[in-house]
Amino acid sequence: PGYRTDHLVMMSFDPSLVRYTADQTRQFFTQVADRARAVPGVSSVTMTTMVPMSNDSIGFETVAPEGFQFPRGRENTRILASRIDEHYFDTMGLTLLRGRGFLDTDGPDAPRVAIVNEQFAKHFWPNQDPIGKRLRAGDDNAWVQVVGLAKTSKYVFIAEPPSDFVYFPYRQTR
Repeated sequence: PGYRTDHLVMMSFDPSLVRYTADQTRQFFTQVADRARAVPGVSSVTMTTMVPMSNDSIGFETVAPEGFQFPRGRENTRILASRIDEHYFDTMGLTLLRGRGFLDTDGPDAPRVAIVNEQFAKHFWPNQDPIGKRLRAGDDNAWVQVVGLAKTSKYVFIAEPPSDFVYFPYRQTR
């Protein structure tokens, strides 16, 4: 009594194993998160496709930032990426420096959005505000608008150099 213990619990699910559609998968994860939030003593719940410093969940996305001049013969690059929900930054204690986080309304029918980290912004849009910039991403090479700037963090291992990183809302998974 009188002391507090915080615990972090991680779970992994793969709804594709039961052939869930994208809509069924979103609904499944929403229900899991809602039920977890209802458990007494749970202070925060989030969803992500890439748990930081967890070598078994490293994710990448092919992107082409608007206005960036790639070397001859290249049109895009693969960078570290994760799909997250609107609670991720608060739950993980990560800082959004500018712009906004994801909203529960950033769904499949809403305009496509992303959050980039400082290193991504410095690399692809030096001395520019990344908020409002666009990048092409995904299998459909669709335009995605940057709505937030996150502090650069550690993603794969503690001694890694600053890495480009982009977050996408899991609700916009297609």
